[in-house]
Amino acid sequence: MKVFVLICLIVLLVICFMRTIVLQHRDKDGLNRKLEKEYVMHATYRCWHNKGERGYTVSNYLKESNLEKIAIYGLGEIGRDMISELTHNGVEIAYCVDKNGCDDFCGIKCYGTENILPEADLLIVTLPFISNEIKQEISSISKNITYIKSVQEVLYVL
Repeated sequence: MKVFVLICLIVLLVICFMRTIVLQHRDKDGLNRKLEKEYVMHATYRCWHNKGERGYTVSNYLKESNLEKIAIYGLGEIGRDMISELTHNGVEIAYCVDKNGCDDFCGIKCYGTENILPEADLLIVTLPFISNEIKQEISSISKNITYIKSVQEVLYVL
């Protein structure tokens, strides 16, 4: 377990280091921002995959932590994969949130970011490159969500 924590810490340090380098060399077209986003997403998937190979899953963590009302913020690639893993392993998703708004997603109620969000034990922000901003925004407008964590924070505690 200590090895996994150490690996995740190293990955996070590398991400921070790479982010610093990328931000220092940003170009007009935003190419470096796109590379940074892809790098962070890749690192997130790699950590998720490595934990899963060792039997540590998000669904098991949620069940063991007695977190029942789960919400997912972001219906991009990571958000859809998170929903797939959780529902496949018997975790019910209370609702989704997406800035673009949407109708129900795979039978799950979906809200836009302008909506008042219903109660949830945990809202997982699946946008790793802007999760801090989203967490602050949601916590300031929705007082009925017990925990708001980024996907990286959830993976870190596995």
